[in-house]
Amino acid sequence: MTLDQKIQLAIAIGTCCAAAATFTAVIYSLIQTRLATRSRLRINVVLSEHGGRPDVFGDATVMLAALKIQVANHGQRPVFLTAVGWKAGRLFSRVTKSQNMTDGWPLPCKVEPSEYATFWVAPDGWEKWLKAFAEEVLVPVRFGRKPYLRLAVLTSLGEEITAKLPADVLAELTRYATPKGA
Repeated sequence: MTLDQKIQLAIAIGTCCAAAATFTAVIYSLIQTRLATRSRLRINVVLSEHGGRPDVFGDATVMLAALKIQVANHGQRPVFLTAVGWKAGRLFSRVTKSQNMTDGWPLPCKVEPSEYATFWVAPDGWEKWLKAFAEEVLVPVRFGRKPYLRLAVLTSLGEEITAKLPADVLAELTRYATPKGA
């Protein structure tokens, strides 16, 4: 192999390496852009039945049963929350319902990065609300399986972020769920 041929081979190998590096850089930048524009919300649901929320409109020493929902923004940009609700049922019996909040941030709201929004569901009659929740939202349970129930948060960009509920919250919310055929 002559010197000219060795130079031509080195140029061809260098061009191929540059093309591969450029392709990798473009793919990496596309992935980073997609991750930066996606909402990164963390949802925390707490049932505070015994040490619940103080009664704001009456006696401050009376504690109400309440469901506390916190939506934290772990992303790099502000997120506009438009609705908080429930997703229940499986496959073809899927139901999505919006939840009216009794206290907390007003919807729609803007949540800045590293901040969180807190919502409270604290109806006057907790047991009555649970029965109505089971009738309106929960799909009848089939084959003795646990009911499918998730908390859903909708953003202004049309994203729907769902969160699995803790076991104690799920048990309390599905207490009045009836099996199919009962």
